Amino acid sequence: MWLIYFQFDTAVDPHALFVFCVQKSQARYLLRPETIESLFYMYYMTGHEQYRTWAWAIFTSLRLHARVDAGYAVVENVDSLEVDPDIRRNSDQMDSYFLAETLKYFYLIFAERPQDELSLKRFLFNTEAHLLPVYSR
Repeated sequence: MWLIYFQFDTAVDPHALFVFCVQKSQARYLLRPETIESLFYMYYMTGHEQYRTWAWAIFTSLRLHARVDAGYAVVENVDSLEVDPDIRRNSDQMDSYFLAETLKYFYLIFAERPQDELSLKRFLFNTEAHLLPVYSR
């Protein structure tokens, strides 16, 4: 399996390629945090309200299309977003990263001043959005 890394000029993780090579038949939204995470960092660093505006649009869309009785669920087809309660558009799946990461970044971007809530000079996020302290030597 490790040889696959070297079949690509960049030697990237071949599993990462599947994230970026989405087929039309895979038009699902998996409640992933990467977009809202990026908006959080951009807002944190620049203070430009446009990033919050985009985050709010994503949040309201999530509430409209991914909200189900017991929480949130994967949207099976983002190409067909009719809001019809008789048509099942969501799978019975909500991975833990939605609560642990996606909603955490929503909370932080909508904090009155995220820079006051969290200093990125004192803490950093690991890949699972858990805070780790930064120690100086």
